[in-house]
Amino acid sequence: NQQGWYFDTFMIEPPNQYNLILPDANATVMFTSPLLTWETATDPDPGDVVSYVAYIDETAGFTSADSVETAETGAYTPYCAPGSIWYWRVKAVDSFGSTTMSETRAYYVDPDAGPRPVNDLMIELVNVDDIELTWTAIPGADRYDVYTTAVAYSAFSYYDYTISDFYLDVDGALAGERFYQVIAVDEDLLFNYWRDLDGRRIERTVTQNR
Repeated sequence: NQQGWYFDTFMIEPPNQYNLILPDANATVMFTSPLLTWETATDPDPGDVVSYVAYIDETAGFTSADSVETAETGAYTPYCAPGSIWYWRVKAVDSFGSTTMSETRAYYVDPDAGPRPVNDLMIELVNVDDIELTWTAIPGADRYDVYTTAVAYSAFSYYDYTISDFYLDVDGALAGERFYQVIAVDEDLLFNYWRDLDGRRIERTVTQNR
């Protein structure tokens, strides 16, 4: 008689259920490209990796949805017009292609909403004496105003502008130590202010601290 051998097979299972975090259900957002966040979706299958697809649409049926793929638990949306209502949900996808869909939420874009802040500003020395600033393009921004100061934690002054997602400060390195601030501007908004990372209104005429 041959020795008996036994093995177990496992059923491929989709990611576990998870919750959306922000924006809250029916929240009012102050940015035309808000940040969507959600919980991590764990997966019961050993070694399985989960990624996400975030969907937004102006209809709850998601018939013409925009989507963003990411391995993170958050993503910025494409441009959302002020005064509009958007629906969003997130799909978790594991290594086998099994999926779990989140709940659906809605948020309202305030009529006073503007571009979100530039939060990934990179500074690099190029051509020996030039300083290049780069950042991720902000949906809804028509231009970017560049502000500078020579002293940390002091007031910034307007320096220049660009319509690209980069700016070359020619001979900028010759000016000594310098601090930069980049503001995304929607020229259709006739307001003399911008908003910080929390959506709070900041008047342009008020002295700014770094």
